[in-house]
Amino acid sequence: MVNWHDDQAAGLRRLVKSPLRRVIAVASANPADSAAAAAAAALQLASRGARVLVIDEHEGAQSIAAPLQCATRYDLLQAARGDVPIARAVVRVSNLLSLLPAARAAAALGEADAAERAALARCVELAEQGAEFVLIRAAVGNDGLSLLARAASQIVLAVQGTAAGLADGYLLLKQLHAWSADARYAVVLTRLRDAGARPALMANLQRVAGDRLDALLDDFGSLPVPREGQPFAFSDALAAGAALLADQLERIEAAPAPRPAGGMRRLLARAGFNGLMNSPAPAHGVAG
Repeated sequence: MVNWHDDQAAGLRRLVKSPLRRVIAVASANPADSAAAAAAAALQLASRGARVLVIDEHEGAQSIAAPLQCATRYDLLQAARGDVPIARAVVRVSNLLSLLPAARAAAALGEADAAERAALARCVELAEQGAEFVLIRAAVGNDGLSLLARAASQIVLAVQGTAAGLADGYLLLKQLHAWSADARYAVVLTRLRDAGARPALMANLQRVAGDRLDALLDDFGSLPVPREGQPFAFSDALAAGAALLADQLERIEAAPAPRPAGGMRRLLARAGFNGLMNSPAPAHGVAG
């Protein structure tokens, strides 16, 4: 079983690491599956000494707060509008793991004006500083991922390993692939009754994605997901799946983080808002 407490060895590993960052979006047709995958990955990476920020685009009963055993109060949107400092919106789960609720920000971003987008970008940059992994637990709308999640350099899909779940996973992939320039995605299978069936299920999904979408899928393992109404807890099976998922995430190519750090520059560029990072920050509401 993984020990989630920080220790001296983890601290030493953190000190000698280069300031690299990986920005990863985790999405699913079922919010419970993306919550389990993002929480398992975040906790495992933090247990290895990595500094992790989770940006959650879901709220209420679908929030990742319960799996991370924390409570949330404010949203990124409130920080961007100056209602609270960004430091109050970010929830510190542990010494190495933080959570930034962003459901309202993700919903508002598409209609936001240039000034509000610049304020959101600045707040995310402040929240990201020091993080080696930024996991965006993405909400999926009619237009695919939110503009916030499109800042990610890697998309991980949590796909249920059932006939209906695989069909839903393929439809989600097709939807995302319609706007994404990416030719490669990652898949973690969930809710498998027989873990031994994973290779065959993945091979079939990879074949269909390749033939119909010309997309490549990488196998990021499998994870059990608690049944509805049951709490998220680290069983041996979940810990093993989390370890494999974290191994794969650590292999994703990282780039040196700019100063000030942030994935929002790429977000704004993709959305056609180049140069907004030179806009003035809000007069209050962000913490340096």
